Amino acid sequence: MTQSFFVRYDFIGADTRTTTDCATWHTTSMRKTRAMPTPPLPPHIEFIARGLFVHGGHVLVCWNRKGDYGYLPGGHIEPGESGAEALTREMREETGLDCRVGPLLLTHENRFATRKRVHHELNLVFSAEVTDRSFRAAATEMCHVAQADGKSSRSNRRASTLTTHPSPPHVASQESHLEFRWLAPLPFRRADIRPRPMAKWASRLLTGGMKSTTGLRPTDSPTGEFLSTMRLPDRPK
Repeated sequence: MTQSFFVRYDFIGADTRTTTDCATWHTTSMRKTRAMPTPPLPPHIEFIARGLFVHGGHVLVCWNRKGDYGYLPGGHIEPGESGAEALTREMREETGLDCRVGPLLLTHENRFATRKRVHHELNLVFSAEVTDRSFRAAATEMCHVAQADGKSSRSNRRASTLTTHPSPPHVASQESHLEFRWLAPLPFRRADIRPRPMAKWASRLLTGGMKSTTGLRPTDSPTGEFLSTMRLPDRPK
């Protein structure tokens, strides 16, 4: 229970003594006090696990709707979990789908500046594939349909080319500010995929003939590649 009390203040030069309500004085003074700004976070390195999902010659991209740019799916690695565990968790949280994480393909250290601060991140890019039953069933059905359409349209060379590698099944996002897109090599190269050096690396794999990451195991590529882009851009984006 709150108790009310009064404190007497002696004002120098006054002929009388004034009794002031301490609670009222405290409330008034708090209204006049300006809130202190939140101190900035100390510099730190962000560890991020990403997945290169390639299916039928298409690569899965997570698209930021507000910023209108994309990046390889994944997220920050939390204390106590491995990079593969972080990628599996992020995919389940953002898409509701299970995935299998394969070998480490790329280690990319990157530093870039935004309007708020300078970021320093270390990206671990793994080969990965969606293993959810519903996705695999839909992919198999789409493949059968594409093969049937290709056989029935052999007289039309252009139609046969378009149905050789159909777009994989749609991956729905569990978060409103994100969406997932399957991009063929040419649209992937032209899209705003970040970080850009990582996107160029992935584009080289796609144009080099990579059609799928299905079946790759961690022992298939024990070291992977290393890429460093630590120089800051001239202007923050």
